[in-house]
Amino acid sequence: MITLDKIKLILLHSFGIALISFATGNIPFLTTSAFYGVLNKQGFAESFSKDSLFSIYSNSFGYPVDSPLSFGLPLVKVSSILTKFQLSAADSYTISFLLFIILAYFGANKWCGIYLNKYLSSIVSILWFCQPIVWYHVQYTALSIGIALIPLYTYIIYKFIEKKETSLIKIPGMLFLVFSTFVFSAFMDGYTFVMIALFSVISWVFLSMLEVDKLGDSKFVKNSIYKLFFLLFSISCSALLFNLYFPGVIESNSPLDFYRGWGVDLSFLSLPTSGNIWFFDILTIGVERNHSMYFGDSSVYLSTFVLPLLIFSFFGFFIKTNKKLFMLSFFTVAIFSLYMALGPSLKVNALRPEYLNSQLMPSEFGILSTGNGYFYQFLPGFKSMRATYRWIALFAFCLWIISINIFSSKYFKERKLRSYVIALVLIAVSFPNLSSRLEMQIQHREQIIEIENSLSNEISEYFTDDQIAIFVPIGNSVYANFLASTGGYKTYNVGGDKNVILSEQEWPLRIKKIKQLFEKFESITDFDIYNNLENDIIILPNFSINIGQDGKKYIEICYKTLASSDEYDECLLNNELITTNNLLLSRFENSDLIEIYQHDMFSIIKNKSN
Repeated sequence: MITLDKIKLILLHSFGIALISFATGNIPFLTTSAFYGVLNKQGFAESFSKDSLFSIYSNSFGYPVDSPLSFGLPLVKVSSILTKFQLSAADSYTISFLLFIILAYFGANKWCGIYLNKYLSSIVSILWFCQPIVWYHVQYTALSIGIALIPLYTYIIYKFIEKKETSLIKIPGMLFLVFSTFVFSAFMDGYTFVMIALFSVISWVFLSMLEVDKLGDSKFVKNSIYKLFFLLFSISCSALLFNLYFPGVIESNSPLDFYRGWGVDLSFLSLPTSGNIWFFDILTIGVERNHSMYFGDSSVYLSTFVLPLLIFSFFGFFIKTNKKLFMLSFFTVAIFSLYMALGPSLKVNALRPEYLNSQLMPSEFGILSTGNGYFYQFLPGFKSMRATYRWIALFAFCLWIISINIFSSKYFKERKLRSYVIALVLIAVSFPNLSSRLEMQIQHREQIIEIENSLSNEISEYFTDDQIAIFVPIGNSVYANFLASTGGYKTYNVGGDKNVILSEQEWPLRIKKIKQLFEKFESITDFDIYNNLENDIIILPNFSINIGQDGKKYIEICYKTLASSDEYDECLLNNELITTNNLLLSRFENSDLIEIYQHDMFSIIKNKSN
């Protein structure tokens, strides 16, 4: 029977999910939270949808290699299924993202439900998704979902460790769930996989060994040791499975200056950035920051503000709370996470000098060494965590859990209204400023739909079944992923730096030669193209095809349906690549070897024998 109480709860959950969808910028049929990240993921989704239901490799791009996905496989598989229902790429992604967010929301609600009433649980669950470390990373697609799912992952692990069974054989369902959680997290996002692996070991120490020490029961002690072995077994198998899927990806290493550059600056934790958080922008409180001022990139200072949650969590040390051991375990994980987030050097408002044109940070610009460079240089898993500031996700999660425990204390139970007010205030002081984000995310959806329905179809008209595309210049091209998979042809190009390395190793020598030719426009001859192209097709885009243009000016696509005819003509007129590419192509107008087909946004080069 549906009671008034249940209706209130359903409305509260619905409001919470709606608020989270606005915060993350994933509102079905209205917005898409990212552009390049979605092009990349939907390139895989479109390719999977044309293959079998169980396909986990793309054969549309990165030819001749079947391309694996470096992160976000569960998200892309769901999106590929939705794509079969004739949804646009943008909308299938948005709905898939929202489905995982709903799963994460109820995972967070499970944590809250251990200590709080169902209404306060819903509000405090929303608080987690309003943390900048969650909503900012939507531009990195599955990373944001991985962070959002941390409460669900850790809840499952916590319940496993907490179970006081004398034999693991009695809980096969729980064993399967824990193992599946680690495998799922490894394929969703590597950063959060390492985080929950660390959480599971530290939690085991506090929540299992110290607890059984009190009980003094040898059977419980023995069973706790078995739990640790099972956790380590699950972690190891998950890492192994992912490495079998994408060989070598977890062995990547970078200079220590990279980890240092992307380490969090203490000023970022405590001072909001202007234009980023709604509440502080209303009060005109914030620091003007841009990527040229600091080492690393803008995500380091835009996603790491945690001061409100930190202040409230600190309050927990001055009131009587439940489960001090519980608090201590999360405090330990929080301290270690913050330590790792700093990177190899401690920074406090460390500005990058104008003469240093690099995002990497030399050690002399830090206050002192943190000593954690050893982890990043030598330990598997840690070596791959180049964006060290992302450890703030685990730090923020621990602060959130400590906050739950504070709300459950006698102090707040006797003052229920105060609990709701403080929870709502904490949401307000962390919620994103939607004024510019929402408009941009609406535009992302419209742009992706036009690329899918217009540009992709226009390019595909020039292909026969056996021809393979070469987008030039060759680089890290997420456009190629999307255009090839939606256009129904194959390409040697691929997006994703790890995928580029994987595919490039298997390219024929002639493709490597074409790559070299188009890196030096002035020396290309029609004979060079003819001799290396064979039956394939070169696509020369009039927009920046690759991520990271090596200092070159970025040129956007001119969108027909999103602008008036005058605006479209003006966009073409101001497009510097059109001028550059036309100069190159004019040299081949009278060629007997190759033929050229020119379009507003791209040109096609084929051998005349084809």
